Amino acid sequence: MKRELREKRTEMEALEGRADVERKNNEILRNLERTNRKRWEFLGELKGKLSFYEAYGEDGNLAKQLASVDAELTELRKKLPSPNELEFRKQMVEACIAGLACDRLKTLDVDPRYTRIGPRFSYNDLTIRVTGSDNAEHILAEIGSASNWLSFHLAIVCALQEFFATQRPDPLPVPAFVVFDQPSQVYFPHGYQEGDDFASYANSEDMKAVRKIFETISQSIKATDGAWQAIVLEHADQSVYGDVDSVHEIENWRDGDKLIPKNWLENGPEN
Repeated sequence: MKRELREKRTEMEALEGRADVERKNNEILRNLERTNRKRWEFLGELKGKLSFYEAYGEDGNLAKQLASVDAELTELRKKLPSPNELEFRKQMVEACIAGLACDRLKTLDVDPRYTRIGPRFSYNDLTIRVTGSDNAEHILAEIGSASNWLSFHLAIVCALQEFFATQRPDPLPVPAFVVFDQPSQVYFPHGYQEGDDFASYANSEDMKAVRKIFETISQSIKATDGAWQAIVLEHADQSVYGDVDSVHEIENWRDGDKLIPKNWLENGPEN
């Protein structure tokens, strides 16, 4: 009896082996197995989703929350301007900033060919585009002259702050102050050395151009009734900006005095 069972088992294993070989060699069987496997996977996913629907479906809390969010979105969309209106508003803002910048350019040292039409600040690529007297638009790389570059940037910064001032007291994510670091750099007179007395250069064309920088910033701030502040770090001294309205000298770091006090360097800030 045992011998017959062993023989039957051996015969069954041989048949199973032949079946495996047939499956491997038979493309139809392989496709059928793949199809069956995908069916079981689909049935498993379907069962899971049905369970989720039963728990959170039309009668569940999730559906109510989704309906509430959809209603809120609908109300918010009503408050948003249409694409055409939004584009129109952007163009109006651009034109306003260009007009304000054009006013500031008139008191700066810039090629007069570019003072008739205000420079345009491109919010898409954060660049400045200027239009000359020939009505041709140029990027700054085509203009040249460090004084032109400085003037365009200074005029745009002032114009932006003046525009932002018209939007307050509504909260804006923009600080109402700007720090200018050595705007006179492009105007250092020929032969100037660190520590030289600026008074000896005060009547030069370069220093007159530097004075225009302080005057322009002052005029911009006064135009907003003091709504923004400029902090200027400069080598120029009182001989250049001393009598410019609204300019207040806070500190004069000369003769060894610096932003970081000597005793901090020697003993640390706590001493």
